[in-house]
Amino acid sequence: MLKLILFISCVGLSFLSLSQSDRIDSLKRVLIKTKSHLTKGEICIQLSEAFGNQHLDSVLLYSTKAEQYVRENNLLDKKSIKKEATNVIAAAYNNMGFAYSVQGKLSEALKFHRKSLKLWEAAGNNENSSMVMNNIGVLYRNAGDFTMAKVYYDKALEVLKKQKDTLGIALCLNNLGGIYKEQKNYKKSLESYEVALKYRTLKNDQNGRAVTLNNIGALYKTQNNLDSAAHYFEQSLELVKELNFARGISHASCNLGGIRFQQGKINLAKELGELSLETANQANSTANIIQSVELLSKVYAAMGDWKNASKMQALFIKHSEINKQEEFNRELIKSEFQSEYEKQVAINKKETERKLAEKSLNSRIRNYLLGGSILFLIIFIVFAIILKKRLKIVKEQKKIIEKQNNERKGMLQEIHHRVKNNFQIISSLLRLQTQNENNPLVYDAFQGAINRIHAMSVVHEIIYKQGSFQNMSAKVYLELLIKNLKESLSKENLIIEIEAFDNELEMDQFIPIGIIINELITNSYQHAFQSDEVEPKIVISIMNYGNKVQLMYKDNGIGFSNNQKESSFGMDLIQTMVEQLSAEIDNSSQEGWNTVFTIQFEK
Repeated sequence: MLKLILFISCVGLSFLSLSQSDRIDSLKRVLIKTKSHLTKGEICIQLSEAFGNQHLDSVLLYSTKAEQYVRENNLLDKKSIKKEATNVIAAAYNNMGFAYSVQGKLSEALKFHRKSLKLWEAAGNNENSSMVMNNIGVLYRNAGDFTMAKVYYDKALEVLKKQKDTLGIALCLNNLGGIYKEQKNYKKSLESYEVALKYRTLKNDQNGRAVTLNNIGALYKTQNNLDSAAHYFEQSLELVKELNFARGISHASCNLGGIRFQQGKINLAKELGELSLETANQANSTANIIQSVELLSKVYAAMGDWKNASKMQALFIKHSEINKQEEFNRELIKSEFQSEYEKQVAINKKETERKLAEKSLNSRIRNYLLGGSILFLIIFIVFAIILKKRLKIVKEQKKIIEKQNNERKGMLQEIHHRVKNNFQIISSLLRLQTQNENNPLVYDAFQGAINRIHAMSVVHEIIYKQGSFQNMSAKVYLELLIKNLKESLSKENLIIEIEAFDNELEMDQFIPIGIIINELITNSYQHAFQSDEVEPKIVISIMNYGNKVQLMYKDNGIGFSNNQKESSFGMDLIQTMVEQLSAEIDNSSQEGWNTVFTIQFEK
């Protein structure tokens, strides 16, 4: 089996080793020749890593292909290779998270890193778990949540120390140095950076050394120690020139150029600024271009070259606009990260309370054992005296409770009946409104709302008729739902088949199921069956698989990718209902069926 290597995010510069073209070509040749789907997935992971952070679209492409080789060929269902198949998917998710992180799409990056971490932790793979924890810490830092970033860095560092992973420890210490710097704890920051630099030097990690040297230079610059800052920036620049990494050269030369400008060495600053801009353009890095032109605009202004200064300012404004949306996205997810932090605090608090309660309980148990014999005797005597009276009281209370239960059952049944009637009234009002509307889009919107309301009202109708408030039959529910929905569609030759056992599910699960099916059928009706050459057909099935339920939806239309290329309200609503079920959704195709949605959730 090919060895899987995880991408590791870090704060500061990110470097790619020398040209990987030969390795990439070799891997592509092997990918074409191999017949094993598992091996194909592993090779795709290695290809995604070989492209590095300079070819992010290729990273995403091959990571996605790796997941597809595993899932489309059901490799997770084969016990002999389940572990290796899980490793491929976990590595693919981590690499996707890495690519989105470099692109500044922090919310997407967080989603895939969490998926990866969940799989590694379930597999007991501490080494890869620690690396993904570090990556999540980087995301929180980029979002401005330094508290949660430190939580994940500390978790990763604890695991890495147990494994004596020197390079991993250096990475976490480097990132922790950045957190301490943001918190203005400069002494602690420098200590972390120096230990990280020591480990990276011992391991001859040139990429890592360049990153840490740059970070130390930035720390001294923050403290206005320009000579020390210049010393470390110069060392970092020498290393990245040896590595021939354009983005790294741009970053380091810009940092050093800024120091030279502050020192009044304008010609040196100009030379470094022009080098920074040249290599930033080579790397096609918007962030580095912004840094370079900002420095050069100041340099040219100081030299009295107002023409070039104006040109640099125009470039600064142009490229800054590109970053505005990314900054806006970061602000949007800060609240999500903050809620994650509050959740973590609540978990820690609950764990502390549990331990205190356990300690108190143990103390009470010891006291009870000490006087247990006497207490048992007293209880036995008292019990013998009151047993007869108690049995009489229990019998009377049982009659009262049964009466109250019957009354409550009738009341609940009446409530469901009234809820159903209220839904019908709302549907009737909406139908009346559609009679006055000539706009087809408005009419479709009203009809969609009516169908969604009916998907919810069917639940209450079944409860009222069966008189039970526990579980319902999936088959009965689907038949009633489809019957009403077909009446609202004008496509008479549309065939809808239901394949379902008499599965009993919880009442709360049927409303999201109904809305999902309603949206999928509406989507098929409106978009999928645009040709009269094929008899339109939809198959819906609900099956039990152990402790899970699988809902499958299939149509023989033109295919999902052809009939709906962008997100819509209906698809957003489906995703929301899937999350409410705590389910997983997969969109694919099968022979004879161009659109196949598979949704799995716990009973």
